[in-house]
Amino acid sequence: GLKALLAVAGVEPGTVTATTIGYAIGPRINAAGRLDDAMVAYELLSAPDEATAVTRANTLQELNVLRQELTRAAQLAVREEVEPQSSSGHMIFASGQFKPGIVGLVAGRLTEEFYRPTVIMERGTHESRASCRSIPQFDITQALDACAELLVRHGGHAQAAGFTVVNENIPQLKERLISIAQEQLA
Repeated sequence: GLKALLAVAGVEPGTVTATTIGYAIGPRINAAGRLDDAMVAYELLSAPDEATAVTRANTLQELNVLRQELTRAAQLAVREEVEPQSSSGHMIFASGQFKPGIVGLVAGRLTEEFYRPTVIMERGTHESRASCRSIPQFDITQALDACAELLVRHGGHAQAAGFTVVNENIPQLKERLISIAQEQLA
């Protein structure tokens, strides 16, 4: 399975480094759980023969390419909303019909790009889920703790967190989180 995965990633066996694992192998394995079913990765790693391994590796490669495309598209869509207000806001808060498996990636990239705490929310019918990424000057988990009564659940650490919220609470939550960010980052 690993041999087949290295082949689709264009990595020569014997040249694997921590960087290769972090940027070539890991994302392909993770793509299965982000966009489809994590069992695809398990089936690759436990493949009984080369043909099964090659098939699963190709599936993971396709899912990884799709993950990259979806992440770029979502990042671009949010960036277009953010750029007109980029000099004034202290937090990026965006929601849409994003795939749940990419919201954390999008939040992380936008936090790096704009150097601001970022909340990217996947809108559901009744409840929505979000991933948050932050900067060292802003503890996103403390901010979520201050809004706990508006949330179904939340958790994480100072730089990365997530939450679930009932849709009717989103406007109040957004307002409160942005206010906390303005206070702390002014």
